[in-house]
Amino acid sequence: MKGRLPIIAAITVTFIVCIIMITVFADDSFKHDIKKQTQKLESTNYTNFGRNINYTRLRNNPVVRDTPEEVLTAYFAALETASNLTDKQMGAVGGTVGGGLEPYKQAYQYWSREWRDQNSFQEFLNLWQGTAHVQLLKLLPAGEEKDQKRFFVETRHLEVTADKPRSGIFYYTGFFTVGKTEEGWGITGGSLEPQNLVWQLGGHQPWRSDPVLAAVVDGLGLGLQAVVGSPVVRDNPDGTVSVIFSDDNIGEKCAIILYRPYDGMWRVLEKVAAEQ
Repeated sequence: MKGRLPIIAAITVTFIVCIIMITVFADDSFKHDIKKQTQKLESTNYTNFGRNINYTRLRNNPVVRDTPEEVLTAYFAALETASNLTDKQMGAVGGTVGGGLEPYKQAYQYWSREWRDQNSFQEFLNLWQGTAHVQLLKLLPAGEEKDQKRFFVETRHLEVTADKPRSGIFYYTGFFTVGKTEEGWGITGGSLEPQNLVWQLGGHQPWRSDPVLAAVVDGLGLGLQAVVGSPVVRDNPDGTVSVIFSDDNIGEKCAIILYRPYDGMWRVLEKVAAEQ
């Protein structure tokens, strides 16, 4: 054993010297590759690699109520990490998903106290049964309603059924109102409705694919045959369009703001006075 100690010591010293030589004399390309790999690891988004990563980040964040936009953004960020699946539904997708039920507690807090007094947490939870994931695709201002800020949202959901175990992607749209409360800004109303992804196949209401006709019917409340002249359609930076009508034809000069979600049907967001 004593005779082996010098040999082991020599091997150890040689190994250390090799490491030092590699570190000191490595060419620039080798060092550059190491630096690139390090930067790549530092910038990697590990959201999808572990069920509790997003939940841990979310759990440490306070409820944000500074602006109406922040409230809705944070609300859907909480829903993004939540899932409400039965054991059978979890079995259909291979196990647990995201943070489970816990993130719904924070999402629930973004509703106003008055709304929470009328809707229990269990009732709120039941709304999301079968939901594995929610992604906010679009958040757009949509005017005001009774001194409250109104917004249009578009979301994409991953949902799971248990009767015939399978999962699918579904798209929703809806309007939400956010009002000032004693706690700060809070969601006072709103709901999501599933988009109709097959409406074009049936050929029903083809006018909904035309922003001008959608503005006439849903925005002005007129019939398809109404005489409205030649409205001007203007594209906006946020993905919406403004259909501008002249007062010579409808008795007022106004603009209808619309957005076209995934299903292709134009939605009216609001009616505003057109610039003179």
